[in-house]
Amino acid sequence: MVNSGSPVWELVLEAAKELSLKTFAPRDIIKKVQEKNPNVKSVTIRCHVIGMSPNHPSSKHYPSTRKNHPSFNYLGNGRFELQRQTNTGGGNGMSEWEKLKEKIVDLQSVVCTFKVDFLDRDSFKK
Repeated sequence: MVNSGSPVWELVLEAAKELSLKTFAPRDIIKKVQEKNPNVKSVTIRCHVIGMSPNHPSSKHYPSTRKNHPSFNYLGNGRFELQRQTNTGGGNGMSEWEKLKEKIVDLQSVVCTFKVDFLDRDSFKK
């Protein structure tokens, strides 16, 4: 959903960066986003906060947001923090999260190929 020229994930990330809190709850982000954009629904903002937290158990329900905008760490008990980007000495500027994400994507492609080969009904029946 695009609102006032910016996608909701950008509004959520901007609000999180503007907060003076080290950790925050979705209600803090909702309040901050709705100060500037009152027409954005609170449930939409809450879903984006969860989707933008790859380690949140429910982020799996928002795969696109989880993959494309991983910005928060879920700390438990409804608390979140901005994800810390730590560059390793690799020289290419990739964060640990980006490296891990690439490994997961590579593994997923291998597993998906296996599933397709294995689940071919005709060959399985033989």
